[in-house]
Amino acid sequence: MNFSALKKGQIAVVQAELSTGIVLAPDGRRYLGSGEAFRIFDSMTEARVFAQGVVAAKPELECGLYDSSGTNLERITGS
Repeated sequence: MNFSALKKGQIAVVQAELSTGIVLAPDGRRYLGSGEAFRIFDSMTEARVFAQGVVAAKPELECGLYDSSGTNLERITGS
């Protein structure tokens, strides 16, 4: 996944199905390779709050938080 759209300090949140690992587009549909595959936040706190809300509402999902270099910083699940 290409995180070059992120500026230094921004965080990308990638949503995926917990059971399959299939990445979802920001609108919740399965990501098919075109368009955006993540949401961008200006801080880790904002990204974490969003991701926690996603998995609280849909425990079948997980969220990965990534920095501009593509490093996975955190994985958030409902469990």
